[in-house]
Amino acid sequence: MKAYTRKKGDVKISACTIAKNEAKNIARCINSYKEFVDEIIVVDTGSTDDTVRIAEECGATVLHFDWCDDFSAAKNFAIEAASGDWIICLDADQYFSENCGTQVRRVIENAERKGKNCVMAREVNLDDASGRQKSEVGVIRIFRAGLRYRFPIHESIFSPQGLEIATVPKLQFFYYHTGYSSDRFEGKLARNLRLLQKELETHPEPTREAALHAYMCDCYSGMNRHEETRAEARAYLEGRRKTGVRMLGLEAKPYINSINSLEKEEGPLEELDEWISMLERDFPGYPDAAYARARYDYRRRMFAQALEQFDRAVKRSAVYDGADCDSVGAEMERIDYFRGLCKWALGDAVGALDLFADLSRHAKNNAAMLRMLAIVKPMGDLHADAFAQDFFLSLDDAVKPQMLGAVMMYYMSKPATFGYAYMRDRQGAKDIDATLSGFIQAGNGDYLGASNFFYLNAVGAKNKDSAMRALLCAVLAQNADALEHAKSVAPPCQQAALGVADAPVAEDDIPQIASLVVEADRLRGGALSAQIARTAAEQLGTGLAQAFAEQLEKSFAYSAALAAVEAAPLSPETVFLRGYYTCRLGRMGEAEDLLRLAKAQGADGPAADGMLESAEKRLRAFRADKQPDMAAEQARVAAHLERGDFHTAQAALAVLRDLAEPDAPWYSMAAVTAYYLGQDERAALIVRAGLLRFPDDADLLYNAGDIYSRMGLKKCSKIYYEQALERCGDEALREQIRAALVSMPA
Repeated sequence: MKAYTRKKGDVKISACTIAKNEAKNIARCINSYKEFVDEIIVVDTGSTDDTVRIAEECGATVLHFDWCDDFSAAKNFAIEAASGDWIICLDADQYFSENCGTQVRRVIENAERKGKNCVMAREVNLDDASGRQKSEVGVIRIFRAGLRYRFPIHESIFSPQGLEIATVPKLQFFYYHTGYSSDRFEGKLARNLRLLQKELETHPEPTREAALHAYMCDCYSGMNRHEETRAEARAYLEGRRKTGVRMLGLEAKPYINSINSLEKEEGPLEELDEWISMLERDFPGYPDAAYARARYDYRRRMFAQALEQFDRAVKRSAVYDGADCDSVGAEMERIDYFRGLCKWALGDAVGALDLFADLSRHAKNNAAMLRMLAIVKPMGDLHADAFAQDFFLSLDDAVKPQMLGAVMMYYMSKPATFGYAYMRDRQGAKDIDATLSGFIQAGNGDYLGASNFFYLNAVGAKNKDSAMRALLCAVLAQNADALEHAKSVAPPCQQAALGVADAPVAEDDIPQIASLVVEADRLRGGALSAQIARTAAEQLGTGLAQAFAEQLEKSFAYSAALAAVEAAPLSPETVFLRGYYTCRLGRMGEAEDLLRLAKAQGADGPAADGMLESAEKRLRAFRADKQPDMAAEQARVAAHLERGDFHTAQAALAVLRDLAEPDAPWYSMAAVTAYYLGQDERAALIVRAGLLRFPDDADLLYNAGDIYSRMGLKKCSKIYYEQALERCGDEALREQIRAALVSMPA
């Protein structure tokens, strides 16, 4: 690559870079600007590799500097050796893209004409190992000669007369930075934190002290030290309040770091909301503020609001030209995944499938593949298998192995067998192994064969997931020998959940038990997973049932999550969770009642409102072309009840609830049916939901009295009996109510 030849009247540009052991990067850095500068100076601070030789071969003048834990000192040494009118000061792990490098001289000349003394360009942070973009931030790397750096670490350009900054649209001029790639991230964070703490010990002036807290916040964030992250962020905000310190490109970062730390440790929603609200207040129009709010709304199950915020973040990012870090562009794959989850939660399965399919094809996103199969598998084996096979064929060959792994995880034996045969014939895939054999055998219903294959992998590869699968399949096979083998490798808590061992279970066992339940859900569907979850929730106890349910929710095992939360004490939150899980299972009428009840009891208002609106919308769509004869249908249910066929009556009532708006007799029959099936809590929820709509219905009030009496809640029971007596016009029923009141203890 030829060096630039300056014409008469051109601005003279010097490129300055400091480096140590950057043999891997230095040529890429120099070659990205070599054609457009007049002078290249590399200051080596003690390399022991080929950095110096490579830099000289690229045309650089190499100077040597004894490292003194001071980045400004090294950079200023390079600047003072330069003879240019303007300086480009990239680090060795930074480089201009080919298109942007050609604009260096034009950008500088534009800044010169406008009387500016520096240029803010967009720094695009890349993970060199994966090639994935991590974030963008505005940084000054180009400036007029005479300016200098200050501060030993996280140095910044400085002029006593002040900085006059020229800005350039981010899509027109940017450079890449790979310095915090995953393979060197931890080492740099530790070095930076040491230097920052060293400077803080010198008691710097207040504005610098506030900045040091912001930089230390960044280090602790990268180290996943969450409490220190937020403590340093608060110290920075207090210092900024007192001093008015400005930090180009980094002012929003302490907020973002604090939000990320709370998300990682699943901290209190109230504190998370506080940090996001401060970010929205202090940085209006900021893309990452909308992105953070979207994630918060998703966590609260406010899916419609989350979708709006995700869309807002993307739109803002497209036009954002501020200096602060913008991670939205780098996070588009994750954003589209969350968009798919939101659409799925709101009943838009087609929209969700489209997003998951695109992510699977273009981003090789394994989670998206699994969610896609979770949507289609309940459609039945015939449709799900055909979908999976067709989608497999539509993928590039490089992505097909991931799709094969996904269909295996869902025990879809036909697509798995087809996919393996395809890859073997066309790509020379390796021989079928024990794990793949186990998945195919289990998918075909040969649980004994599957257990044996999984056991072989568990023993040979020390694979915990294979041990779990071996245990599950052995239980389904009802084979004593296979069960003994599987029990020798599977954890006791999973054995207890399956009822094949008498072992204590505790809170720390929840993740392992949840993994077992999710596996059962993928293998045999909701009935089996709900059965296991119900047993496990009883073993964990009522105090842990809700946490167990929410763990299952994270893996989208909603039948199991519902069974688990039904073991938790009734509260506004657990009633809401029952409604939410029921909604995700497509039982919209029941979900509507539970969500109305949760809202009336004071559950999370916006979340309950959002899910209730979704359930009502889907019910209206479902009922649009249906006109059931409610009187005839209720007569059939009454006949089932008279015969004592309560299970059939309950199923018929559930269908009827979705077909038409319920009346008071429907709630009475549904409550009575649950009561006679021994489902006291369910009966109580039904009757309370009915009373929200029909508060003066005597039958409902009388039924509520009976239900609460059997539950041992005598005071509640008496109140309902008395209200029923006040409103009842049927003398025979009044006599029954009086008798119930007389029989109650004083």
